[in-house]
Amino acid sequence: MKKKSFIIRTMVLVAFIALFIKPMISLAQDDVMTLTREAGYEIDDSFRPKASIIIEAEEGQILWGDNIDTPLSIASITKVMTAYLAFEAIEKGAFTLETLVPVDQTIVDISNIYSLSNNKMVLGVDYSIADILTLMLIPSSNAATVMMSNFISNNDEAAFIDLMNETAQKLGMKNTTYYNSSGATAASFEGHYSPKGYDPDGDNLSTPRDLAILTYHFLKKYPEVLEFTKNPTVTVLPGTEYEETFETYVFSVEGAKYGIKGMDGLKTGSSPSAGFGYIGTAKRNETRLIEVVLGVGSWENQDGEEMRHPIGNALIEKAFKDYDYKQIVDKGDELTLPQQVKVLEPLVGLVEKGNKPEFELEGTQLSLKSNRESVIANRKEKAVPVELVSKKKKEKSEAKSIKKSETKDHDQPQKLESSSFYKLKTIALSLLSFLLFLLFMVLANFIGKKKKPGAKTIFFIGIFALLACLYFMVKAILL
Repeated sequence: MKKKSFIIRTMVLVAFIALFIKPMISLAQDDVMTLTREAGYEIDDSFRPKASIIIEAEEGQILWGDNIDTPLSIASITKVMTAYLAFEAIEKGAFTLETLVPVDQTIVDISNIYSLSNNKMVLGVDYSIADILTLMLIPSSNAATVMMSNFISNNDEAAFIDLMNETAQKLGMKNTTYYNSSGATAASFEGHYSPKGYDPDGDNLSTPRDLAILTYHFLKKYPEVLEFTKNPTVTVLPGTEYEETFETYVFSVEGAKYGIKGMDGLKTGSSPSAGFGYIGTAKRNETRLIEVVLGVGSWENQDGEEMRHPIGNALIEKAFKDYDYKQIVDKGDELTLPQQVKVLEPLVGLVEKGNKPEFELEGTQLSLKSNRESVIANRKEKAVPVELVSKKKKEKSEAKSIKKSETKDHDQPQKLESSSFYKLKTIALSLLSFLLFLLFMVLANFIGKKKKPGAKTIFFIGIFALLACLYFMVKAILL
C-alpha cells in the first residue's frame, strides 16, 4: 500500500512540474500572440502566424524567429523579387526610372481579370518604370508586374522566372522556388501569361529567413526602393486623364491605420493558399529592422488583411525595445581585454539593452562578441584596429580613469563570464537537484517501509531539492 502511495505522490509531483514549467517556457519564448495582446491589440488566436522573423538590417542578425525555415506560399510578396531585378537592371544600365513603357493588349487583358489585384490599363498609354514599380508595390497590380517582367526579359516569360530562381540561389535563398513573377499562379491569368516549362498551377514558395535575406540585400544595394513604399497613399500619372491614387496595403507605415514610428515599407501578400503576410521595415535612430510575417489567418476570414499588422507591430516594437545598433566604443577609449588596448576607430554594433557588451581581440583587431545567428552566410563581426598600451601609458591612463570616474560614469563594458557556460552550469545544477530529489524520494520510501523515524523529514528535503531543480530550470530557460 505504501509503495502505491509513493508512486501516486511521485506522479502528482511530476504532473506539477509539467504544469509549472510549460507556461514558464512559453513566457520565456515570448509567444507571439501573448506579445500582441500585451502591446494592446485585441486579436483572436485564429490569426496566429505560421512563421515569422525579425533581423537587424546592418549585419542580418536574427532577433526573433518562429519557423523561419518553413517553406510557405508567399503570394504577392513575390513582387519584391521582381522589383529587385528591376533595380538590378537599372544598375546595369538597361533602362532608367524615367524610361517609358507602352501598354500592349496583353497587359490590358490582364488588367481586366477581376480576380487579380490590378489597376486600370489603357492600350497605348506610356508608363515610366517608376510608375510601374509604384503600381507593383502599392496596389500590387499583377498587370504592372507582368509588364515589368516582360520588359526586363524582352517578353521571354520563362527566362525571367529562370532569372528569379538563379538570383534567389545567389543570394542564399535556399528554400525558395518561383513559378511566376507576381505571386498569382500562371493559370489564373486566363492564358495571357504562361511561362514555358513552369507548372501553371505552381505556387511560389519561400521562408521567413529567405525573404529576410532578399530584403536585407535589397536595402543594402537599392535603399531607394523605400521611396516607393513609405507613403500611405500614392498617385501615378498625376495631372493626366489616366491618373490613379492608391492606398498602401502595408497598414503599418507611418500615417496608415496601424502606422508605427519609422515604418517605411515594404510589401504585403495574400491568397487562398498563403493566408495573409507581409514584409515590413522600420528605422529608429541608427537601428533599422526587417520583419517577415507569414500565414496569418485564412482566406475565408478577410480580417487577416488587417490583423497581420498588429502582430508585426508587436514583434518589431519588442525588438526595438530590446536592441540598439549604435556606437559602443569611442575612438581613443582604452579597454582591458585582458591586455590594456587603445581603440583607434569607433566601434559600432548591435547590443542588447541592459546587458554589457563583450569583446573579442584578435591580434590588433577588436570586435563585438555575438552569439546571435545571422541570415547572411559567413558573416564576420565588424572589427576596428587597436594598439597595445605600454606599462607607463597604462599607469597614466589608470590615474586619469580614476580621476575621471569621480565626476563621470563611463559605463565601460567589461568582459563577462560566457553566457553559454553560465547557462550550462545552471542546467547542470538543475539536473543535480532533480537527481537529489529522486534519491531522497527513494530513501524516504525505503525508510518508511522499514518503519524507521525520519521518513517524512527526508521526503520534505526531497521537496526542497525539487524546488531547487525548478528554480535552476527556469533560470536556464530565461538566460
